[in-house]
Amino acid sequence: MAEQPKPPLKDEVLKWLEKEGVPMELRVAKAYVMDRGYLDFARLHRFASAGATFVIRAKRNLDFRRCSRRPVDRATGLRSDTIIRLKGVQTAKLYQEVSLRAGSYFNSKFVGRGVAVADYDRDGRPDLAISNNGGPAILLRNETTNTNRGIGLRLQGDGIKSSRNAIGSRVEVVTGRTKRVIYLCGGGSYLSSNDRQVLVGLGEEEELSCVSVHWPSGKTQHYRSLRADSSYELIEGKDTTNLNHALKP
Repeated sequence: MAEQPKPPLKDEVLKWLEKEGVPMELRVAKAYVMDRGYLDFARLHRFASAGATFVIRAKRNLDFRRCSRRPVDRATGLRSDTIIRLKGVQTAKLYQEVSLRAGSYFNSKFVGRGVAVADYDRDGRPDLAISNNGGPAILLRNETTNTNRGIGLRLQGDGIKSSRNAIGSRVEVVTGRTKRVIYLCGGGSYLSSNDRQVLVGLGEEEELSCVSVHWPSGKTQHYRSLRADSSYELIEGKDTTNLNHALKP
């Protein structure tokens, strides 16, 4: 009886996808569960860089320091909301402690209440407006230095089947190698609301194959003439786009 071929390992499949240039969809603010993720910190770093969250099964000899935690759920034994700091050699390279270099605000104590995200200086880097209890409001300007590219998208629904603010829209940005999926969400922090512009990081890629918007009404529109390092206004039902401004530091 002929021996059945063994199915490819997950890592081999992922490597093949990357080699063939197949877009790998990483969704911002989504959580991905990885059983043996502690063996591949480089890939975990890609998840973190894309704005996604990963969950891994920790080994007993995982080198870390516990920063804070909540009580264990006695009904299930689940320990949730545990914040740790990894201390291994690889994690020291990929996850560096930067609070001391991020500005004086992060080295002081405040009773924070609300935070809103907005690119107020139109350079493509999201900034933070923070309200503090019993203290002044703080505006933190993002001064991250790199040569990566991005695109800004401001959506407007038709006001009939989709609301004007287009909340609930799904945006897909396809480049030569990857596909990024971002949802336009409402709300935000305490008594705060984020800017409605969708900022999409493109890394070092310059060319955009297609930008697709899936509107709350069920309609889908595709835009193929958009350029990196620019901000556009996309209106449901109109094929033309309005160039707002360039994204430059």
